[in-house]
Amino acid sequence: MSSKTCKSDILPTPLLKAVLGVVVNPLTKIVNFSLENGMFANEWKKAIIRPLIKKHGVDLHLSNYRPVSHLPFLSKVVEKVEVLGNEYGLGEMSLEWFANYLSDRQCCVNINGSLSSSKRLDFSVPQGSLSGPVLYSVYSSTLRYVIPDSFQLHGYADDHAIKQSHKPTFDEANTVRNEISTTMRDVKVWMDQNRLKLNETKTEYMQVGSKKLLSKCALDSICINNTTVNSSNCVKYLGTYLDSHLTLKTHIAAKCRAAIAGLRLVRNIRHLLTKDACHTIVLGLVISHLDYANSLYANLPNVVIMMLQRIQNMAAKLVLKRGKEDALASHQTKNSAQNINAGL
Repeated sequence: MSSKTCKSDILPTPLLKAVLGVVVNPLTKIVNFSLENGMFANEWKKAIIRPLIKKHGVDLHLSNYRPVSHLPFLSKVVEKVEVLGNEYGLGEMSLEWFANYLSDRQCCVNINGSLSSSKRLDFSVPQGSLSGPVLYSVYSSTLRYVIPDSFQLHGYADDHAIKQSHKPTFDEANTVRNEISTTMRDVKVWMDQNRLKLNETKTEYMQVGSKKLLSKCALDSICINNTTVNSSNCVKYLGTYLDSHLTLKTHIAAKCRAAIAGLRLVRNIRHLLTKDACHTIVLGLVISHLDYANSLYANLPNVVIMMLQRIQNMAAKLVLKRGKEDALASHQTKNSAQNINAGL
């Protein structure tokens, strides 16, 4: 579980974890009381929201801020226990607990340490909570009944995608495009009925295939609820950049940039770190980017994989304090860094 501390926490989360052996008994009594009585403390229901800028260098507009919600650490502990306990079904007391958990929630905004007045939240699941994605998935589970059998629906929480295959002809592509438009109208009706909002401005449309096939059936746009959505050459889905030819070049380039940025940060403080500390930080700031969605890298050309391998080798040399020209570096680095292809 994350060690992030919420402003409303009485103790910093790292400190609470450090003295867990001392406070585990009273914490257990608090958690058990909540679960046995179907009650969730009101203090745990208050979220503190920090607005973070999505993209720097653009106009300061409300749509360019991402609201990041922070909840008390103890509330997440109780959530975790309840969710794990109900993995195989809900009892009457569990339903009562969730009803209490979702009611009378509040939030306020934190800007530079100053808190706004609280606002009551009558709808939605708590952002930043452990059970949020699960509860939203349960709430939106009937969406699949709106999607025709000819489409495949994929999604996690509030991020969904539909896809359908067709023959590489313009007529077939146009037919599928019309079916998508009709389906999205039905989805909007379903969302309106369930107090949800379809954001057409964030909806993306992309055709996937080889250059030769797409040249026979490429469409430049699609109409979704009177909004024209232009065809994209690359879309970002669940943190992965998918291009229209599925080469993953855009995705790998983005992950390499992020990994190199992390590598530079670690290099600036390497002289202050032990080998083990440097290894841990490199795993978090560098290797995590290289490993993200790495199952997609299978069968990619070696020239693409080598971009990742070079950065991994650089990371190993940084941990071992080896220079580029160090003859000893070659042997030790190969033993310290797992080969990218081996992981596939």
